[in-house]
Amino acid sequence: MWSYVSFLHGGPDPRCCWSNVHSPALAALLKIVQLSGALVEVMQFAVQLLGVILAGSVVLYLVKVLDSGGAYATHSETYTWFWTLAYMRGEVPAGLLLVLWTGAVSACFYRVVVRPLSGRAEPADKEVADVEVDSISRGRVLPIAAAIFLNACVTGTVNALYIWSVQQSLGRSLHFGLQLILSIFRLLYAAVALPALTRSVHSAAANVRLRFSFLMVNNLLLPCLVTALTSDACFQVRQCP
Repeated sequence: MWSYVSFLHGGPDPRCCWSNVHSPALAALLKIVQLSGALVEVMQFAVQLLGVILAGSVVLYLVKVLDSGGAYATHSETYTWFWTLAYMRGEVPAGLLLVLWTGAVSACFYRVVVRPLSGRAEPADKEVADVEVDSISRGRVLPIAAAIFLNACVTGTVNALYIWSVQQSLGRSLHFGLQLILSIFRLLYAAVALPALTRSVHSAAANVRLRFSFLMVNNLLLPCLVTALTSDACFQVRQCP
């Protein structure tokens, strides 16, 4: 199969050759060829991203190795924990780590947004694609708005209750139980509630985009906000007795 796909890739554009062919089998084969090209590009990008991360990590590990005075380490003996960045401190490691994250995010943004995959399947007829976009924009605005509103109400209420519970004088075991319940809620919500909220969006691309937006808000933005409002290192500064 891979030799057949490679042969089709090496020849002329199969969309030009098969433009007048209406066989379902050939149409399916065309999609397989385009998907294989997209998978190859994804694998190449994964290797490039790994190279960026390794290059930045090598610099951080060099700082850790050359730190003989303990200026950037929280412990003198880390044993096998040497291969993690959890026990580093100081402005230099923090700056290098931010540069590493910025490089990785910039690489993802470049390959996903600026220079998207060229091997993914495109609509054969532009008019059909325009009709699909119009139907999504006209007939699905209200369900999407309702899904966004329900997601904001549910997740906002749960996280607000958690922030309120942290500000109360509860026991350590009860606080741990609330954290466990919040973690289980997030897992179940992502597995059960999100598919139900996005069920009205029939377009695969729009459905995935909406779910990704919900996951970014629920699992990245809201946890950062909750951490900022509950951590002693941020806004919840407590005085020592």
